[in-house]
Amino acid sequence: MSSALPAVLKSKLEPHPYRQALQFWVGGLIVTSAGYAFYTTVLPLARFIQLGAPFHDWQWYLALIVGVIGWPTYVSLRLLFRARDFWQWDGKWAGLALIGLLVWSGTGYNGWGVTLQLTTRNAAPLPISFWAYHFADFSETLLADLAQTKGYLYLPLPEKLDAQNRPAFVNAVHRLARFNLAIYFLPALPDFLSAPTAALWRERVLAAAEFIEQEQLNNVRGLAGDVEHPMQVWPTTPDELLTTQRVIQELLTTMHMQHPQLQTGVTALGMHYLDALDGDTDESSYLRSTVVPVEAWGFINQMTYTSYLPTAERAYYLYLAERALRSAYPRQQVSYLIGLVGQGMPGEPLLTYDELVFDARLSRAIGAPEVAVFQLDGALTVFGQDFVQRLTSAVNATEAELVVPFSRRSSFLIYGALLLDTLLDLQRSPTQIALLLWGGLSLIIAQQFNRKFTLQPS
Repeated sequence: MSSALPAVLKSKLEPHPYRQALQFWVGGLIVTSAGYAFYTTVLPLARFIQLGAPFHDWQWYLALIVGVIGWPTYVSLRLLFRARDFWQWDGKWAGLALIGLLVWSGTGYNGWGVTLQLTTRNAAPLPISFWAYHFADFSETLLADLAQTKGYLYLPLPEKLDAQNRPAFVNAVHRLARFNLAIYFLPALPDFLSAPTAALWRERVLAAAEFIEQEQLNNVRGLAGDVEHPMQVWPTTPDELLTTQRVIQELLTTMHMQHPQLQTGVTALGMHYLDALDGDTDESSYLRSTVVPVEAWGFINQMTYTSYLPTAERAYYLYLAERALRSAYPRQQVSYLIGLVGQGMPGEPLLTYDELVFDARLSRAIGAPEVAVFQLDGALTVFGQDFVQRLTSAVNATEAELVVPFSRRSSFLIYGALLLDTLLDLQRSPTQIALLLWGGLSLIIAQQFNRKFTLQPS
């Protein structure tokens, strides 16, 4: 058809070569950017769905992705190539699609108003564990109450056990054994367990295992590390981080072979565990984390400290965080640190007693295998010496109906962590190569647009 056009008219319709070049490169850039944007938003959405996010939650991200990335990409390409029928048939459908996306995004932001209704009826009793410090001073009544929780005690192991303090410490642990209280020790460190302190932690774990066997502390189930971002400035290169992770893996192998009766585990924020889902350690590099590989640990504990969130956000975050960890690692021994109560680090927000009871009941209704409370010493001071007995009765001896209001901000804490992890993939060579290949394909697509709209009037 174009060959039948008069030469003069044809010359007016054909774009200037410079414009064609501009359309080619800018069009390629638009398609490349859109492709990468879809990759960094859709992939974490797929993982979010895989972790058990309900439809009323994840559907909004889908509408947002299509609206924020898809529609502007379409409009940009149409305007760039100055297509004659932009506002004709397909342009009208695009406008209707935009209206639909706006309505969907507006109404779906709060999850269509869905409220989750949960109950503890017929739920298995929830083991409740506690982190404690001055356990040698616990009364007989308190120890009996702790035995009824069916949980564990997470206790600090002194840095030095010499001739003066070792006998008293051993006697205090044996006293716990008489009440059938199982415990986990946390070897002392000058900072949180992370890349800078991993080698020292390895030494102290092995020394602690020898001490446990020498003193026949049969109620000790294992050793744990508190993995958090270092409080001090510790520059760590990626190579040093990989070396650290090899040190941890070697330690876990050694413990499994030489001390099979003892478990070695960690407590960490959820993002430490979510980082491992895509097989890399990019978020861990920033966090100086020693959690990867997660599957190597004997048990994992997630810090789901809801006291940091407003009241309206807490329940749904706890619901998502606990379900996500169990979905991601179904074969691991999992527990949840749901404090903070009574006392925490200076300036940390604390839960009230009623808020703690609600969080524990919600964990039971979800089917959590264990929750841990941080920390017992402060809780006893604030809530009284009968705190453990009252908490256990409120959570396990009574039935409760629970209402969990949807929270978009809580949802974004989980989806946002997955999104950040995907964005950081650009540091990886395979992702960079894939992006370059997509860039080449984008130029081919742009060239096809150039050919299609060559004879369209501007």
